[in-house]
Amino acid sequence: MSGVGYSKFFWSDWRSDPKLRMCSLAARGLWIDMLSLMAEASPKGDLRIGDAPMTIVQLATVIGSSIADVETAFAELEKVGVFSRTRAGVVYSRRIRRDENRKRISRDNGKMGGNPRLSKESGNSNWDNPQVTPMVHPVPAKEENPTKRVFSLASEPVPPGTGNGAEMTPEDEERRRLKVEAAKSRLGYDH
Repeated sequence: MSGVGYSKFFWSDWRSDPKLRMCSLAARGLWIDMLSLMAEASPKGDLRIGDAPMTIVQLATVIGSSIADVETAFAELEKVGVFSRTRAGVVYSRRIRRDENRKRISRDNGKMGGNPRLSKESGNSNWDNPQVTPMVHPVPAKEENPTKRVFSLASEPVPPGTGNGAEMTPEDEERRRLKVEAAKSRLGYDH
């Protein structure tokens, strides 16, 4: 058994699945028992005992029903395509596998800092936290012509109010405010 004692279950999906609705009450009861076994299996979503696929006899024993009843309900579920099988014949739940895959991707993204669409590798412009670029300041040239200037990165402190990159123009502030409002609107934060 895994260490997780719960999993997401969408009741409306259960009630609205047309393949499952075509099945008898007994078949739907078998399916919910199978789902609970698959949710605790390793890998999640597979109907297994250890490394081997679970047989009908084992399934009947585990859920406490007759082999004949389980065979009939199982065949009904398989006929309408409620579950899938691997090439090796292991019964699995498409939904549990899909949810586990999403959970794994989210966990991996979280380890890397969150949403992959916001990462630097994806080419995000990072407009809300721009990188501050050092300003280039004129340094007098050591030439005969004093009007000519050589530009280099300044090593001396930059006096406040001289455009050191930490200040924003009113146009920049307005552009940022509009982007933040647009993002909040897309995310549903209207207030």
